[in-house]
Order: sequence, then structure tokens, then C-alpha cells
Amino acid sequence: MTQLFECALKEKAKPSFASDADLPAAGSKIMAALSGGVDSAVTALRLIQLGYAVEGVTMTLFNGSKALQEAQKTADFLKIRLHHLDLTQAFDAEVIQYFCRTYAAGLTPNPCVVCNPKIKFRHLLDFALRQGACKLATGHYARCLYNREIQQHVLLKGCDPKKDQSYFLYGLSQEILSKTLFPLGCSTKDEVRQEAAQAGIPPAEKKDSQEVCFIPENNYQAFLKRYGCAKGFEAGYFVDRTGKILGRHQGIACYTIGQRKGLGIALQKPAFVLKLDPLQNQVVLGDDADLFSDTLISSQNHFISGEFPQAAIPVAARIRSGASEASAMLYPMGPDRIKLVFEKAQRAITPGQSVVFYQGERVLGGGMILP
Repeated sequence: MTQLFECALKEKAKPSFASDADLPAAGSKIMAALSGGVDSAVTALRLIQLGYAVEGVTMTLFNGSKALQEAQKTADFLKIRLHHLDLTQAFDAEVIQYFCRTYAAGLTPNPCVVCNPKIKFRHLLDFALRQGACKLATGHYARCLYNREIQQHVLLKGCDPKKDQSYFLYGLSQEILSKTLFPLGCSTKDEVRQEAAQAGIPPAEKKDSQEVCFIPENNYQAFLKRYGCAKGFEAGYFVDRTGKILGRHQGIACYTIGQRKGLGIALQKPAFVLKLDPLQNQVVLGDDADLFSDTLISSQNHFISGEFPQAAIPVAARIRSGASEASAMLYPMGPDRIKLVFEKAQRAITPGQSVVFYQGERVLGGGMILP
């Protein structure tokens, strides 16, 4: 029996929840986003096995991308039609330029968080609906259910904590979630790989990418220089917390908060990057203990419910994709500011990264950490 909506169907036992799984009638057209990887391939396979009319769609996001060739292999194997969207211009405008601007401003960007709502789901879903599909399915490890009590779609963590990708999806709206399926939300990566291997899917052994998709060999400094981000590579001074000059740096785009290795400076004790100051073109260094803080401010906040909190609420928050959740109080500070106060100080809170707010399994939303 396919695991497609197993967890979602279990949630239906709770009277307040309804699963999106039972909405598409048998034979309905569903568009599956194909990347050429094992996750998207199994996503499409499970939908086919359930009797849906499945078509694939893939995107070219940047020059040199092999997504179309890889996705075509999957589509050919599954014997489904593949649509192709050239989104290089939109991706450049919305993601690559944001990436360069953010580094030049002394911040550390999170391109996937920007790409999901502005490129992947926006353009793919619009295309799917124009083609007569009732849903867009992706290979993300996350879950979406409809909560009858609050009459909203809620985004939930994937069941596999090692692969949960809900952090990257906090920017999705009610409209997008109402038309989206996450068939892998209840599965582990090992289960998906095994299923792909049993079906003979070509990319069953393909390794997961841990790099930014549009940066060759993960050499982001070379990429930034090639894209004309000269401001981020202007030489300046390393200073300590008092402003004392410690040495020369190669440009603030070469560093991130918490960094210790690769500073290119020899001191009498280990030094860590505490702050990037683009106005003074300085990199502030200090001790590891100086990296801990119990408070952050976020802007560009998005809440999946569409409603900004009107009062303080307890949450669990993640300050980066690989961080553990930490208990905190969320305080609204106006139309686009959130103050988060943690029970325990967090290490290396990094401006430019996303902070995501959870309550249990549910993703409430998130925002960009301010300096």
C-alpha cells in the first residue's frame, strides 16, 4: 500500500482535521514538479499508482542547469508528458540579484526560502492550473492539512526529522497550500530510496545536493565576483568589540557570523566573526562566548494563516535550517516587526537568515533576521 497520504489520513481521525488527500477525484489531473532527483520521481510514481492523470513540469532556472535533461529521464521512465518552463529571467531577478544584494549588505542570504514562494510554487502552480491540473505535487518532506476548526490550511513538519523541509516553506500562502500536495511528507528518505529502487527508477542512487543549486562547486565568492558584486569584496579592517584594528580583511562578503576558519588573520587566541558592518566596511571579531544572544528582531515576516499576531505567543523557533528548535516568546512590534526572546541564549544568530516559528508540528510562519 502506498504511503502517499498515510499520515494525513490518520489525522482525519481527529474531528478538526480533513486531509487534502481525498479532494482530487480518481482520474483528476495532477502536475508533478520533476527535478530529476529521486524525491520528485517517487512523488510522481505514487500519484500514478493512485490512478491520477499525472503530468510532469520542470524548470530551467539558470544557465548551465541540467534539470531538463534529468527530469526528461524520469518522465520517459514513468511514461508521462513533461512540460518545461524557462524561468531564468525571473530567477535572476528574484533570487540571484537578492543573493548578491544581501551579501553586499553584510547579511547572509537564504535563497531557497525566497525561491519557493516567488519562483517554484508561484510559477509552477500558475502553469499547472492553466493546464487544467487541480493540484501541484512536489517532493518536499512536509505535510499540509485542512483544519476545519480554524478553516485554514496548515503546514506541518515532515515526519522524518532528518529530512523535514518545512523550514524552507514558511513563505507559502493559504492559496498555494490549498492547491499543493506533498506526497513524501509521511516518508523517510530511506523509504523513498527503497521504493525508487524497487520500481527501477533511474535516479534511485543519486545523492542529495547540499549546495546552492545555482553556484558551481559551491564557490559562492567566485559567483558573486562574476555577477558584479564588487562592493562585497572591498578590503577593510578586522576590529575587536572596542573598535581596535586587528588586521585587514578581504571584503565582508567573504565572512559570516560565527565563522572561525579561513579568516586569514593570526591572533593569540581563537577569534570568531561577531558582526559585519557594511557602512564602516569592518568585520568585528571576538570570543565564542560573545556569539550568544537571547533576543532577535525579524522583518519581512510572513504568517501562513495570513494573520499577523496581535499579542505575545509562545513558539519554538529555528534560527537556521540546521538549527534545533528553541523555546521562545514571540512579541509583535508593529506591522512588520517581530521580537523573539529565547528561554536560552542562541549561538550565532545570523542577520539575513530566516527564523521560522513553530507550535508543535505546525509551522506558523517566519521572517528575516535583522542586524
